[in-house]
Formats: sequence, structure tokens, C-alpha cells
Amino acid sequence: MHLPVYLWPCFLYLGMYPEDREIKRNDLVRQWIAEGFVCSLHIVDLDDVAESYLNELVNRSLFQPVKTYHGKVLSCRVHDMMLDLILSHSEKDNFISVAYNYEDVVRSCSSEYKVPRLSLQSGVGGAKSEALATSMSQVRSSARFRES
Repeated sequence: MHLPVYLWPCFLYLGMYPEDREIKRNDLVRQWIAEGFVCSLHIVDLDDVAESYLNELVNRSLFQPVKTYHGKVLSCRVHDMMLDLILSHSEKDNFISVAYNYEDVVRSCSSEYKVPRLSLQSGVGGAKSEALATSMSQVRSSARFRES
């Protein structure tokens, strides 16, 4: 509720990652930049602005640093309770949809429920990969995570 507007999409984007997943800093800030979440005056580099967003979220204890080097966060992880909060807001705001099976993908990509970001968090695909690609035509970005 008290999160600045510019941090809100970055915070919700953490819902793309599965529970207990280690998230590399460079990957995350580049994804934020690619999604257009990071704004910069021409004075400051987008990477520096994105890194300041990440540091602000860490300082607010919204996710946990896993690896650091000289005070710089190299990777982080979202706490289970925080992930639940993120996913509930993401669903309400139609920001991210998480799919655990093919049926979830079809539901998320149906004409009445278009979602801009889709996180595939299991073995979705295989023999249904052509149908999966067709059903995801309205998705702006997706991430695929397999079970370990």
C-alpha cells in the first residue's frame, strides 16, 4: 500500500518466479528494463536505475538477498508469504498469471481473460506445444520453469 508507484510493477514481477527460486540480479533488472518498468532521465543509465529499484525493494525487506558481494546483491529470493501476497495482487490487477498445467494456460489465455504475463511453472508443453504456442498469442511475455 505504501510502495511508490514506480516500484509496484517491479514488485509484482517477482511473481513470475517459482517459490524458493534463486533470482539472479542481472536477469531480473534486464527483464524489468525490457518490460518498460524502469524509467530514466537521460542523465542516468537504465541499469543503474533498475539496480536502485532492486536495492529499494531489498531495503524494504520485500525479498531476501541470497548472494551478495561487497554489499551488492547478486541474487535474491522471494519469501513464501510475500509470494502469496504478490500473486494475489497480480491476479486482482491482471498483471501475471501462473500456470501449473496446460489447462491453466488455456484458461489464462482465453478471450475473456487475457493476461499480459504468463509464468509456466511445470512441465507444460510436450505433445501440446503447438497448441500452447497458439493459445499464448495474446501473452506479452512468458517465463518457463521446470520442476527440479
